[in-house]
Amino acid sequence: MKEERKFGAASQRNGITDRARAAVCQLQDAGILFAITSGRPPLSMKMIIDALK
Repeated sequence: MKEERKFGAASQRNGITDRARAAVCQLQDAGILFAITSGRPPLSMKMIIDALK
């Protein structure tokens, strides 16, 4: 089984970790706007954005 490598809030396999998803939910619940910037291609960003919905 290939080891999953994590880089900050993103992981190679899933796009975003459960911990990062929970943190974004807490921000939204508190009424705090959250923005994402990245050098990733648009399709990769869509996967991350969809995971946060």
